[in-house]
Amino acid sequence: MLRTASIIVGLCLAVPCPAAELPDGAFAQLGGSAFRHPDRPSSLAYRPDGKHLASGGADGCVRIWDTAGNEVTALKVKDGHATILAYTPDGKHLAAHFSDEKVRLYDAANDYKLIRSVAVKNLDSFTLSDDATLLAGATTGGQLVVVETATGLDRMELPDGKAIALAPDGGAVAASNAMNAVTLHEVPSGKPLATFPPAKDDKSTVSGIAFRADGKRIAVAYEGAANRVRIFDVAKKELLLTVDGELPMAFCAGDKLALRQAGKLALYDLGSSKRLHAVGDRITALAISADGAKAATDSGASFATARIRLWNLKDGAEQVAKGEPVTDLRALVPTGSKGGYWLLDRKGISAWSGERPPELLSEQAKPIVAFARSKSSFYLSDGARVTKVPMTDKDDAHTHNLDLYPDGVRHLAVSADDTLVAAAVGGEKPKLLVGTEDLHKLKLTLALPAPALALALHPEKKSVAVIGRDGFVRVWDPNGGDKGPELWKARVARSLKADIAYSPDGSRIAVTSVVRVGVFDAKTGAAVVNFERTWEDGPWTTVAFSPDGRLLLAGTQGALGTVVVWELATHSPVRRFTGNRGSIAQLSIDPDGRTLSTIAADDTALLWDITGRRGKPAPTEKQLNTAWSQLNATDAGIAWPAVETLRAGGESVNPIALNGILDAASALEKIDRSVKNLGSKEFAERDEASKELAGIGAPALPALKIAEEKATDPETRERAGKLIGTIVAAGEKLPDSGLVGEPLRLLRAVAVLEALKGDAATERLAEIKQFGGPAGAAAERALKGRK
Repeated sequence: MLRTASIIVGLCLAVPCPAAELPDGAFAQLGGSAFRHPDRPSSLAYRPDGKHLASGGADGCVRIWDTAGNEVTALKVKDGHATILAYTPDGKHLAAHFSDEKVRLYDAANDYKLIRSVAVKNLDSFTLSDDATLLAGATTGGQLVVVETATGLDRMELPDGKAIALAPDGGAVAASNAMNAVTLHEVPSGKPLATFPPAKDDKSTVSGIAFRADGKRIAVAYEGAANRVRIFDVAKKELLLTVDGELPMAFCAGDKLALRQAGKLALYDLGSSKRLHAVGDRITALAISADGAKAATDSGASFATARIRLWNLKDGAEQVAKGEPVTDLRALVPTGSKGGYWLLDRKGISAWSGERPPELLSEQAKPIVAFARSKSSFYLSDGARVTKVPMTDKDDAHTHNLDLYPDGVRHLAVSADDTLVAAAVGGEKPKLLVGTEDLHKLKLTLALPAPALALALHPEKKSVAVIGRDGFVRVWDPNGGDKGPELWKARVARSLKADIAYSPDGSRIAVTSVVRVGVFDAKTGAAVVNFERTWEDGPWTTVAFSPDGRLLLAGTQGALGTVVVWELATHSPVRRFTGNRGSIAQLSIDPDGRTLSTIAADDTALLWDITGRRGKPAPTEKQLNTAWSQLNATDAGIAWPAVETLRAGGESVNPIALNGILDAASALEKIDRSVKNLGSKEFAERDEASKELAGIGAPALPALKIAEEKATDPETRERAGKLIGTIVAAGEKLPDSGLVGEPLRLLRAVAVLEALKGDAATERLAEIKQFGGPAGAAAERALKGRK
């Protein structure tokens, strides 16, 4: 159920954190990094004294946390994945496996200094003896090994198997075999001491083994048609108890066993055979404190975040880090008012004001798995139903369920006017549903060839686009009737994480994949441009257009947490925003295009200044003139800061723009005149024209190419061709966009003038319109928007 309060637009901007605490370009942060392991913890271990929690993940780091969630230290291996962690019972050593052929031993009592690396084959699991002198592990190839940590030498030979565990005193090792029995062997002789057979007629495979700290109990996990854990008395060789469950599992204080059961952490009292608690949701990693009072798990199904969830096992309650403003942050959405944001997190919808913690406005019983926003409402899916939450302060506004949409909605999109709602349903039979929310009627029902990774609606409701797990972008006409004609489809690199977005005018679709961000013509599906990954970036995860459609932004996966910005007109990179802790989970841009907001895998949100002008004084006349001169730079990383400088100049820019437009006209006339003179009958004129065009360089190439292809005079075509060769040989070239020189300067000048008010800016736009080409077309669109 949702509990709603009046949602009133108009929040103040978040108060900036000290600059030293924020990455370059960021000016405000929501949330802290307590118990956050980007990109999501895959292994956890409590130090026996309870003072430290270790977490490992795909970022190649083992992070050590104190009880308050502060990161004590980080142990990193390049290109590694910290898959297995274990403390010795005395807490003096931490062992870590980084998905390579080594287990590293760290001195937990001495700032986690590396003691040694033990050479072993790639492991699926391992355990240590109490004194850390022996290591037993199961390799990914199904071999069982017992080695000395000091030398890396094998201590004994065992049959192949999938699970192994050392008794705490190191005197025996329990190992599975091909018959799915577990045999206790003496170390190092290999002498069998006891055998624990599988259940009669049970075909399940042994997947894991765990000893109680005193070595008197052993738990064996089996996976098959039904996952079971059997607990034996080691001395008596008797079966004590069988419970439903699977790995990961661990004994803790007294006679208790923790294990994964139906996706939750289940805690059993083996003495009474009763389950005490079941916490979490679809967890994949867990750790139990030695006293059995605390547990740590990954966030599981809540969201794809890095938050480590903490549990009090005395009552099963979740423990939230002190001062934590949000949990499982899902989205940060600009309200449309200056500096205002809605937060979507595990609790529901909150209003963020930097002067106080977020205020919960609408409470959600289950975690949000999908959301969309119109001008007036949020649409939320918790996987079981879709709910509409009005964003209004009217007394008659009511939250209500949209019964059109079944269980399993994983992605949502809605038109700005609330008249069209698209939903992608997951599961074994994925499908796309498009309905008219007000009429409670489905317009379109389509079976999807593969589960959807992302969904988007055309701004004018002309199409709906889906990127699927099969590596295809498909676009349909939502008004096409029951058959829903497919307008086009295109292949992209397959991915498990992707995003899709329409440009504000609906002319382009941008799609992320593992290796590139692809931009397509929204009407035809023709490829417009591909932006490839650089070597330092991970797979692309999120994408968005700037409100004016001039820039494209995409976030990356990985420890760097980077957002890359490109200028679409020139396909040139503008800037990189780096400093998030882990993958970019969501990004959005304020309606005025000045602020970028990101959510990273560590569950924090950052606000970034896209303009680079925040806190700076108004530019001087000299700075404005310099900026105008930089507008034609082929490097957008130079040109866009110049655009923002000119925008910040306000009315002072108009006379500079007037002079610049006159200069542009003169420069273009000079190029046209020189190209025409290439065909002059006078040698002096031809020679002078050739020298002038060679001196102009790349800006002359568009006119020369036209002359080479279309001039009626053969000699003019020949001379134009030679000049093109001369200019290119000098290291200059025409960019793929075809924009260079004054046409490029004028196109960016439109972006400046469009942001200015007043008749003078309108007059400048009208003057640029007369030049035609991309700049003229952009000026014409800007003039229409001013009416």
